[in-house]
This record gives sequence, C-alpha cells and structure tokens, in this order.
Amino acid sequence: MSTDEIGGYTTPENYPTNADLKLKINNTLELTGSFDTAYNETGKATSIDASLESCEYYLDMSLSGSGSDYKSTLSFKMGNELKLGYDMKIKYTSDLEDTESIKGTITMSPVEYDCDIKVKAIEEEIDRADENGTDPDVDILNNNLKVDAIQIDQKAKIGTMEFEEYTDPEWGDTELRLVVVYKDGSSEELKEIFPFLDEE
Repeated sequence: MSTDEIGGYTTPENYPTNADLKLKINNTLELTGSFDTAYNETGKATSIDASLESCEYYLDMSLSGSGSDYKSTLSFKMGNELKLGYDMKIKYTSDLEDTESIKGTITMSPVEYDCDIKVKAIEEEIDRADENGTDPDVDILNNNLKVDAIQIDQKAKIGTMEFEEYTDPEWGDTELRLVVVYKDGSSEELKEIFPFLDEE
C-alpha cells in the first residue's frame, strides 16, 4: 500500500496513520494528543494507539491483534478517576467484514457492564426475521447476549441486559428494544442509560 506525506502526517493512500496535536490559547498549552495507526490492504485499522490530554482530563485508546482476534481498550479519566471506558476482546469473521463476538467490560461510572455477546448470531436472527416478515425469536437473541450490570463500589450484580418486545399501550405497535432489568424487577431502556445511542 503506497504512502504519501500530507500536511505533516503520513497516510497510506488517503488514510491518516499518525499525528501529533497541540493546542495553545494565549501562548498557554491547553491540549496535547497523538495517534499512530496501521491498516490492512482494505483500509481497516489493525492497530491504534491514541491519546488526548487537557487540564485534568485524559483519553487513551488502543487496538491491537492479528488475524481475526483483536483487543481494544478505551479510558476517559478525570484525574485518576475512570469515568468512561471499555476493555474488549473482539473476534471478527475470517474476512474481517463482520464482528463475530465481543467479550469484556464497559465502564460508565458508577456501573460496569460485564459482556459476552455473540454479535453475528444476533444479527443473523434479526436478518432472518426481516427476510421472513416475522418477529425475531427473543429467546435466541437473549441466549447470545450475556451482559451483567455491576455496581463498581459494591462489586455487586444489580441487573442484566436483555432484549424485550415492547408494545406501545396507545398505538399497539410492537418493537424490539434493549433494556437493563434490575434485581427489583424494574427495567430501563438502554438508550436512556446511553443517550448517544438514540442519536440519528
């Protein structure tokens, strides 16, 4: 894959591979950052090492691996306190086009989500239902979705993530949605916990 020098960073064809960032305001350094990335012949990132630092905020992200097995981490800290992050093992299909499964943790303080998700199996069941004009089998979906919500400070399981069929009480429409079901029997839709999932 050919490389070019463009604007101070190196690119394989049109993909940026590395950069160093600095932001000064009134001659005061307010933000620093860097990234270093490698790609395969199709342009898919196979390694990433990136970081940003501003005042007391720190963001680090990494990706490494080979073949169809990769590991990715992200941490966003305020001082020494982890606010948001993940630590995931990702298995792709042999052609690297689809995600087979992900396993690891997602942290959104004060809760951590312990995940073991068969992504491709879930997608295949949803696609099968779409093709046949039927509803997905919720049991099949949930058998491939293992996510426990853990209260970090107490190290206690407080709920599990599940697919559910929701029927609108006013219109009678049915939709598939992801919820966290808590130990007291209450539930919360995932997009209410992670509002950015509802952005279009």
